[in-house]
Amino acid sequence: MKIKIENNAGIIVDKNFEITFSDASNISEKINRYLEKNNESDKTTAAGVYAVNLIGQIFEYIFSKYLTQDYPDIFIEARKNAENKIGKVKTEKVVNLFKNDFSMNGSTIEELIVLRLTNENPACIPYRVLFEEKTLIKNTAYLEMMENNYSFLKNINGPGDSDFNIIDFLKAPSKAHPDSLIDQLSYISEKWELLLGDKFQMLLRGIDFLKEENKPHFPPGPGPVEVYNYDYGDGSPEGFSMDSNWMPNVVMLAKSTLVWLDQLSKHYQTSITRLDQIPDKELDIISSRGFSALWLIGLWERSSASKQIKRTCGNPEAESSAYSLKRYEIAEELGGWEALHNLKQRCAERSIRLASDMVPNHTGIDSDWVNEHPDWFLQLPSSPYPNYSFNGQNLSPNPDVGIYIEDHYYDQTDAAVTFKRVDFKNGEERHIYHGNDGTSMPWNDTAQLNYLNPETREAIIQTILHVARNFPVIRFDAAMTLAKKHIQRLWFPEPGSGGDIPTRSEKGLSRSEFNKAIPIEFWREVVDRIKDEAPDTLLLAEAFWMMEGYFVKNLGMHRVYNSAFMNMLKMEENHKYKETIKNTLKFDPEILKRFVNFMNNPDEDTAAEQFGMGDKYFGICTMLSTMPGLPMFGHGQIEGFKEKYGMEYRKAYHNEIPDANFIDRHNREIFPLIKKRYLFSESKNFQLYDLFTQEGHINENVFAWSNSKDDEKAIVFFNNSYISAAGWINSAAEKLNQTNTNIGSSLNLQNSSRHFCIFKEQRSKLYFIRNSKSVFNDGLYLHLNGYECQVFLDFRQVFDESGNWDQLERELDGRGTKDIDRALRELSLRPAANKLYELFHKDMTAGIKALVLKETSLSKEFKIQLTNKYTTFLEELKTSTFINEHSLEQVSLLFNEIIKSVESLGTMKSQEVKKEHLWIKYIFTGMEIMPEAWTMLLAWITLFPLSQLNSTNTEELLNFDLLELLEDLNITQALGYSLSEAGIEESHHHELVKMALIITSQNKWEDSQLKENESQFLILKKYLEYPIISELIGRNYHQDIEWFKREPFQLFTWWTFMINTLKLIKNNVNFKPINDNFDIIIDWLDGEEKSECQIDLLFKNIRKL
Repeated sequence: MKIKIENNAGIIVDKNFEITFSDASNISEKINRYLEKNNESDKTTAAGVYAVNLIGQIFEYIFSKYLTQDYPDIFIEARKNAENKIGKVKTEKVVNLFKNDFSMNGSTIEELIVLRLTNENPACIPYRVLFEEKTLIKNTAYLEMMENNYSFLKNINGPGDSDFNIIDFLKAPSKAHPDSLIDQLSYISEKWELLLGDKFQMLLRGIDFLKEENKPHFPPGPGPVEVYNYDYGDGSPEGFSMDSNWMPNVVMLAKSTLVWLDQLSKHYQTSITRLDQIPDKELDIISSRGFSALWLIGLWERSSASKQIKRTCGNPEAESSAYSLKRYEIAEELGGWEALHNLKQRCAERSIRLASDMVPNHTGIDSDWVNEHPDWFLQLPSSPYPNYSFNGQNLSPNPDVGIYIEDHYYDQTDAAVTFKRVDFKNGEERHIYHGNDGTSMPWNDTAQLNYLNPETREAIIQTILHVARNFPVIRFDAAMTLAKKHIQRLWFPEPGSGGDIPTRSEKGLSRSEFNKAIPIEFWREVVDRIKDEAPDTLLLAEAFWMMEGYFVKNLGMHRVYNSAFMNMLKMEENHKYKETIKNTLKFDPEILKRFVNFMNNPDEDTAAEQFGMGDKYFGICTMLSTMPGLPMFGHGQIEGFKEKYGMEYRKAYHNEIPDANFIDRHNREIFPLIKKRYLFSESKNFQLYDLFTQEGHINENVFAWSNSKDDEKAIVFFNNSYISAAGWINSAAEKLNQTNTNIGSSLNLQNSSRHFCIFKEQRSKLYFIRNSKSVFNDGLYLHLNGYECQVFLDFRQVFDESGNWDQLERELDGRGTKDIDRALRELSLRPAANKLYELFHKDMTAGIKALVLKETSLSKEFKIQLTNKYTTFLEELKTSTFINEHSLEQVSLLFNEIIKSVESLGTMKSQEVKKEHLWIKYIFTGMEIMPEAWTMLLAWITLFPLSQLNSTNTEELLNFDLLELLEDLNITQALGYSLSEAGIEESHHHELVKMALIITSQNKWEDSQLKENESQFLILKKYLEYPIISELIGRNYHQDIEWFKREPFQLFTWWTFMINTLKLIKNNVNFKPINDNFDIIIDWLDGEEKSECQIDLLFKNIRKL
C-alpha cells in the first residue's frame, strides 16, 4: 500500500491489497489530520475508508470475473475506441498522468472507470481526498475519455440476468442509496450475493465494520420488550432441571448489603457494619412476611480500581461496583466468612435461604485473574483505535502490573472498548476488552473473559461451584451474554452479523469455526456440574433477549428473569403480556413456573416510582404474588422507598421513612398470599382466561387466572387500567397437552343445578355463592373498577338438599356476605326470628313493666300472651334447627322460673325502706332512670333460657354458641326496634345491645354467688378481661395508660347485680347472699369513682377495700 497525501493526489491503495480495519483506522486518522491542516470541514471514518476501498474492489472483481470472461479484450478495445474518438495523444496523456499520480500498473482503463464511478458516488464525497480527479480533469481530456468509455460499455450487459448495462449495473447501489455507504453495501449484499464468491465474506465484514462505527458511543440501552415467541430454531436438546421440594415456593427479597446495613444502623441507633450484626428482629420480620430467600447484593471483595474510577469521575463517596469483583471471598468489611456463616445459620433457623450473585461474564479490571491469568481475557496486542490514549492514573494496586483506562472515560466524552494492561517486569502491553453486552456503554471497571478459552471456562465453573457450596441460591448476572449465540454475536460475529461491539467484526468466525472452539453450551455444562457436585442449589439466570424459555428448557436453569412482567405491566401493554403468557402456555407451561417475576431490580427505578403506591401497585403486586414462578421483591419496595440505589452506593442518600400505611396494606393484601405460594407457584393447574364483554369483545386490560393445589383453589382478577371493566370469563386459554377446559372444570365443580360453589374474596372478606351448573355453562361474571383486584379463595362445593342454598343465592343476587354459613342459618331461622321480633313489640315491654310494678289488671293477661308468643317462637326454632326436644323443655322450665323471679322482684319494692335492703332502692332507681331497662329485662327473660339449648347433632352440640345463635336470629334488629320505641337514640343502640348480649350469655356468678375464696379484685379483673365486656367499657391505651369509660362500667355493674339478684330470688327469700353481693358492687363503684377512669387505679382502689 502506497500513501501519498497532496493537494490532488489522494491516498493510493493497490487493487490487490486488502486493507485491514486497523489499516483503515490509520488511513482515516492521517486523512483527517490532512483535512484539518488544510481547513477542510469534512471528516472521515475508518469504516468509511474501508467501505470505499471495498466498493472499488468489488467493482474491479466484477470486471475481472465476469466482463473479461465473456469479453477478454474488452478494455483493449475500449482504449482503441478512445484513441479513435479523442486521439491517441490525448488518450496516452490521460493514462500516463493517471499512472503517475496514482502509481498504478495493469488494466488502466478498468482502473479509470472505477475511479470515475467512485467520484460520481455522492456517499464518497467526504473521502474524495483518496481518489481526487482534479489534476486529471485540469490537465487532460479525462472527462471526454470517460464519456467515451461509458458509451462504449453501455452496449455490454451486466453480469447474470441483469437488465442493466455494465455501467448502470455498477451505478445501481449509489442510485438506490446516494447518501449511505452502509446501505450501498447492503444493496450489494442483497442483490449481488451469488456474483461475489469469496468476496462476499469480505463484503459482510465491511458491513459489520460500518455497523460498529455507526453505533453511538453512548447507546440508549435496551429497546422495548417484545412478546415471547420461543422460536429458537437451533435444535438444542431439551432438559429442564428438577426442582428440590423447597424450590417452587421460594419468595425472594433483595437487599443492597452496604445500604441495608447503613439503614439498619440508623433504625436501631447502633453501628451495624457486619453481617453477623444484623439483628434477629430484622430477620424475624422478613420471615414473618413470608420471604424464604434473602438476596444480598455486594458480598464479594470488590475492585479497588472501580472505586478509584468513580471517585475520579466526581463521586467522592462512591464504593466500588458490586459487579466489578476482585475475588470471590466475602468482603472483610462485612466480617468475612465467619460473619456470613453466622448470618446463614440464623436465617436457616427462620427458613430463610441466602442468595448470592455470581458474575461470570467479567471481573474487575484489577482482579486477581487480570494480574495472574491475563490470557483468560479477550484482548488485542495493540490499541484498536489510533486515537485512544492511556495517559491517566495507574489503577492497579499490584506493583508489577499497570492498569489504565482510556483517558476520555474520565471526562465522559468517549467510551473505549478496551483498557491497557502493562506488565512492568517485561514491558508487555495488552489491550483487554471491557465487559460489554452491546446494549449500552462498555462497563469501564470490568475486564471481559474469553469463553473460547477452555481454561477460562473451567476456572469460571470452579468458581461457581465454590459459590454453590456456600449459598443455596445463586443469581447469575447477565447470564444471557454467555449463551453461545450471544458469545458469537458480541465477540466473534459471523460475517454479516456483527456490529454490536466495535472492532470485533475483524475477529469474526464462521459458525463451524465457533462451534469447534466451544462445542457445547457453557450454561449446560454448568448446570450438569452443579447437579453432580453441588446438588440442591437453586440457579437463577438474569437473561433477556427472548432467551427466557431457552435458558430453562434447554440450558437447564431452574429460574430465569422475566423482564416482560415489569416492563409490559408498567406501560399497561396488557395485550402483549397476555400474549406472552398464552405463547408460554402453548409452547410449554413448565416455563411459566420458572419465571422470576419482579416489579423492579437494581438496574431499574424503584417499584414505587414505576407503579405508584396505590391500587395499580397492589394489583400488580398481587399478580407478582399469585402467578406461577418466583416472586422477587426489591430493596425498599415494601417500605415505599423511591430512591434507586446504585451499585456503588454505601448508603441511602434520601432520608426516607417507611410508609406505615403502605406496609400495612402489604400486611393485609400481599403477605397472606405470599404465605400461600404453594397454591400459586406451579403451572400444572394454572389456567388463563379472557374477559368477554357483553358485546362479545375481549377486554385485554383484564387478567384472570386460576390455580389449585390438591383440593385448594384460587381465582384472581386484575384490571390493569383506570377504565372499569365488566364481562364474563369461561373458556381457558390454549395450553400444551390440554383439551378445551373452562372455569367450571378448573374448579372441579359438578355440572349440576343442585350443587353450589362457595368462595371468599380476600380483600373484602366477603363470601359469594354461585350455582355450579351456571358456572359450567356461562362462566363467572365480574365487574372491576379501574386497577381493582379481586382474589377468591376457600372454594368449596355444597349439595343443596333442602333448597336453602338455592334460595340464598337468589336472595344475594350476586352480592357477597360476610359469613355465608351465618347467612344460610339466618335464612333457615328467619321464621323463628320473625317470632322473636314479635316478642319485643312495645306492648311486650309495657307488659314486663306492669308485671314488675304489680299492675294486676295487665300482668295476668300479659303472662299468658308472653308465654304463648314464647312457645310459638320455640316451636319455630325447633323446626329450623337440630335442637333436641329435651333441651326445649329445659328452656321452657327456666323461662317460667324467670317469670316468677321477676314477679317476686315487685313484691320486694315495699321493703326498700329497710336500711339493710338498700339494694332494692339501687335496683328500682336504676329502672326509673333508664328508659331502656324494660327492653333489656325482656331480653334477659326471653333469651337467657336459650342457654339450656342442646343440639341433636354431636358436632353442633360441642360447638354450640348462644351468641352466635342470637346473631343468626337477628337479635340486634329486634332489640334496636324495641329501644327505638322506648325513645332511645340510635347512637346508643350498639352499647345497649352489647349489654343485653352480656347479661344473656355471661353466667359467671358461680352457685349464684361470688366465690368466697376469690377477692372482689380478682373477680372483677376476670370479668373485665372478657372481650365483649372489655369492648363495652372501652378499654384502651393512650400514652402508656390504660383507660376505661365510666358510664358503660356503671351500666355493666348495675346489670350484673340486677341479673344475679333475679337468679337468687325464691319464694322464701334469703337476703344474705344478695346483701353480700351488693357490698361487693358498692366497693366496685367506690373504686370506679376514685379511679380517674384508669384501669390500674380502679384495681388498686378495689384491692384496698
